[in-house]
Amino acid sequence: MVYGSIMFHVRRRPNDYQPRKRKKLPNQSSTPSEVDHSYRGTDEASLPFLLELNADGSDVRHQAPRRYSLRLNVTEVGSERSPQAGGQCLQLAGHNVHPRHCVIAHTEGIVTVTPCGREAETYVNGQRVYETTILQHGCVVQFGRVYRFRFLDPAHEAHQRPRGRRESGRGHNESYAERWVPPAADAG
Repeated sequence: MVYGSIMFHVRRRPNDYQPRKRKKLPNQSSTPSEVDHSYRGTDEASLPFLLELNADGSDVRHQAPRRYSLRLNVTEVGSERSPQAGGQCLQLAGHNVHPRHCVIAHTEGIVTVTPCGREAETYVNGQRVYETTILQHGCVVQFGRVYRFRFLDPAHEAHQRPRGRRESGRGHNESYAERWVPPAADAG
């Protein structure tokens, strides 16, 4: 097995940045493997998001959990609101959350988390991360020792569900977060 490393360079874009829409050439087919899913509009329902969890990692049940949409570009996470964040900032006050704790980047359909320093405790699925890590649908992200969130990507469900069929039991007004079901634990 070959191991390597991937390095990402995160660049800030102007606050008024809008991604270019690509024109589809008339001779291209639209088979599922060839469709470009990298551009998702600014529609709130299509954006990936972080869903608040209890400190022990369980789902919030006594009230509606907070939902933080991850817009295209960079979202800074920390105990202080950075003037450079351009309005995209997740401010968390608590034990072991640094003023500029980490950066969540959402570009071209991929969402990553990058700790801003070795002392910034950031975990993905219980494993501490020290460098840029790609977030997968359903993973649990923890900032410091208290704040836990489930990363959910509505585009993941759209790619998994067969076209033309609708699962029974899903209401029209039910939110995506309410429909998410954690994967079954392995017995072995």
